[in-house]
Amino acid sequence: MTRWTSTTNETEAARPSVVLVVLCELDFVGGVVRAHDGIGELTHAGQTYYGLGKFGGIELDVEDQEVSARSARLILSGVPADHVPDVLLEDNYQNRTATLYIGILNPDTGAWVDTPEVLWDGLMDYMTIETGDGDARIVLHVEDELRREPLQAWYTDEDQQLRFSGDRFFSDLLNVEIYNAVWGQKPASYLRGPFGPGGGGGMFEQLRNRP
Repeated sequence: MTRWTSTTNETEAARPSVVLVVLCELDFVGGVVRAHDGIGELTHAGQTYYGLGKFGGIELDVEDQEVSARSARLILSGVPADHVPDVLLEDNYQNRTATLYIGILNPDTGAWVDTPEVLWDGLMDYMTIETGDGDARIVLHVEDELRREPLQAWYTDEDQQLRFSGDRFFSDLLNVEIYNAVWGQKPASYLRGPFGPGGGGGMFEQLRNRP
């Protein structure tokens, strides 16, 4: 993580050796599950997070210069095979919130250097289960909420300003339908856009019918 809200966390993260901890909060219908990637119990915002140690893992999509939403995968390994049916019975978790926090512990006191910050938040999507040798590996796929938004753009000045601030290409678009021009000696008008009513009239139809 390269950006911190807290200057205290940022300063501590720049040290040669730090104790980073990732906290995970999953809002299941049956109750909120809270865990972290260390050992033992940790408290954050009045809630207890239980350590998964080597049995827990997190995979985040690589962050780059593109402005795009990142997905994540939360991994729990070493699950006894007789507990798998309990996982399969878990339903109605799709579209419920999943939040990851990152914080730094003081190596001497075990206390937070400063309040853990949100590393990632999104929605739970689906689970995959891999079994073998008497245990199972469960992967919970979670997606950033923005990934579910439809990708669309409008030919409007407002949308163009969001994409390219200062570009006035669509600034006069609202005037197109009432614009009158003179083409040679014959007036031409935009009736309803460039092709007019029914898609065949307007300026181009008038040009084709010129004497």
